[in-house]
Amino acid sequence: MRNRTAITTWRRGGFEQKPCGLVMLLIGAVAMAFCAMPATVHAQLLVGVGDDIAEYDASTGTSINSTFISDSSSAAVSITQSGSDLFVAYNNGTIEEYTTSGAVVNASLITGLNFSSGGGLAVSGSNLFITQGLAGVVEYGTDGSGGSTPTFNSNVNDGIGIAASGSTLFIANHVDGYADGTVGSFDASGTTNNASLVTDVGDVTPDSVAVSGTTLYIASDPTTGNVLGNGGGTVTSYSTSGTVNGGFTTITGVYGPVGIAVSGSDLFVASYGGTVAEYGTDGSSINASFVTSASSDSALWVLEAVPEPSAYAAIFGVLALGAAIGREMRRRREEA
Repeated sequence: MRNRTAITTWRRGGFEQKPCGLVMLLIGAVAMAFCAMPATVHAQLLVGVGDDIAEYDASTGTSINSTFISDSSSAAVSITQSGSDLFVAYNNGTIEEYTTSGAVVNASLITGLNFSSGGGLAVSGSNLFITQGLAGVVEYGTDGSGGSTPTFNSNVNDGIGIAASGSTLFIANHVDGYADGTVGSFDASGTTNNASLVTDVGDVTPDSVAVSGTTLYIASDPTTGNVLGNGGGTVTSYSTSGTVNGGFTTITGVYGPVGIAVSGSDLFVASYGGTVAEYGTDGSSINASFVTSASSDSALWVLEAVPEPSAYAAIFGVLALGAAIGREMRRRREEA
């Protein structure tokens, strides 16, 4: 008689033995699935490089794909995300839509915009908000429909950078040309929360803004002589209610900050000289040359870490196997 690994169970009238091979098979399958999953999945940093958008590991700066997006004849000026969709503003006045894997969805989602200044993008719900400098802010659906002017636009003089947190929009605004600037808070419904939420950024003009939780990060360029990239740029931090972030050390000496992005405890700042520097979210310097091949007007975005498709496949495979084993065990009990 063939030997089988067995477990002992109690049944009315005495003990009996049942084979546990199926149970052991399930345990082995679960172990194999977890072994097949990647130990660490890092966020990806998307950076404008010439007319392409390159992909880097946001933890190490290692290049992953130098042509993550490569189907435009114009440089990207900003990137934003809604679920599995990426929206990219190009300096020829076009908004293109891609998947988060870089595949084209719509290469002419929105056209005819004015990005002589501005070009900031933010998504709130199913609406896409676009800054056009002195031409104002315009609102479209994420499907490209619409093209209306938000009511709060009358309180935005020269909108440049923009970021969204839920239904709240934060817009970097040039108040008097390049002489001064503020960051205002607005609601996606069109109302103005506080047009001068932040006003004390110093003798610099806020150009880019990022938000993480209840914290704002503002990248500003010096106004002296109206010279972009003269080494006097700064990054400052405030709460989303407008108070100074006391736990942040102001970053100074940035060569024309043109883009800013946050990932966990890392803050990335793209400069006019084509470099992306890495800082802590407390302002501490980590790597001044995290990426060195960016464009002078570099778009910047972080794709946060998600499990690889193979990981999902392993999980669902184990679930399916477990269901099949469960059915087989029930069948054997019924036949016993």
